[in-house]
Amino acid sequence: MSDKKTAVAVLASNSAQGPTAGRRAVVCFVEDRPGLVQQALWLRRSWVFAASADTDLVMFGPPDALDQLPDDVVKIVQRPVADEPQWQDYRFVNSLACLNAAGSDALDRYSHLLRTDVDTFLTPAWNEFRPLGFTCGHGGYSNTDIVRRRIEAISAGRGLTYPGLRNVGSTWYGPTKLVREASALAETLTLHILKEHFASGPGVWPCWYRGVASMYAGEIAVNHCAPEAIKTDLLDVPSTSPLPIEHVPHIHCWHTSEKFSKFVFADCGYTVADFVGLDRRLVPDYCLATAQLSLADRFHAKRGWRGGRGYVGVRKSKERKVSF
Repeated sequence: MSDKKTAVAVLASNSAQGPTAGRRAVVCFVEDRPGLVQQALWLRRSWVFAASADTDLVMFGPPDALDQLPDDVVKIVQRPVADEPQWQDYRFVNSLACLNAAGSDALDRYSHLLRTDVDTFLTPAWNEFRPLGFTCGHGGYSNTDIVRRRIEAISAGRGLTYPGLRNVGSTWYGPTKLVREASALAETLTLHILKEHFASGPGVWPCWYRGVASMYAGEIAVNHCAPEAIKTDLLDVPSTSPLPIEHVPHIHCWHTSEKFSKFVFADCGYTVADFVGLDRRLVPDYCLATAQLSLADRFHAKRGWRGGRGYVGVRKSKERKVSF
């Protein structure tokens, strides 16, 4: 079977098997940092394009960050948990903690949640994505036997169930109660791992490494709270994937310099030439076009959120207007 037919079959299977959900929510935490706010804006652009009648986009974050987002986003003011001293500025915990911190009870109005990061995109294929149970994307942090053994040891030491689902991605989809329970446990485990395993140093990537402590914790939490969870190729699809967006519900920006790269975009590294022959039906071009269009939203903040064209940086000292 070709890759295209495989993608279609998997997406159709998820759609056919999944129960009819109530209202759903895509949930993120956004900090008041220009790059992260811009990523939240491109996620919002992609959500608008997906035109999902049953899905809200819910953003937690401090007021100064939320004020930069359009009013069609459900905004819940929340202080970053990572600001508390015990976290020692471990910012990645915010995306876990937000689901159970101040204001999070508003999530209970939804039947299903997609917990994800701001450096992501939705596509219209989201409307056909309805898996049966708890589903997650793919991670890339469990690269050695040392990492795998330590994750198992932490789980056993806490008396938790560990069926053995490895490299759990940062994007989770499932019933609201279950996603929130897994997030709460992952938050607790993240703090435990930071204190017990990285008190004397950050470790070394790609082995045991402090920067992905929340990913280790997430794997343990998902295995315990959702022992029948499955991983899918339809979440956390790399932004460099050659697939058509009609087969990809959710796209995630991995660490890369290939198109589409969030780092190249943030550095104004894409030129007008990168937009020649752009095909928004394909994942990399869709991401670039959507991110570029989201730049306009920064200029329309607090101005009624009128539509408009954006700008793409050719250099930081030169900007050229482009359109599609």
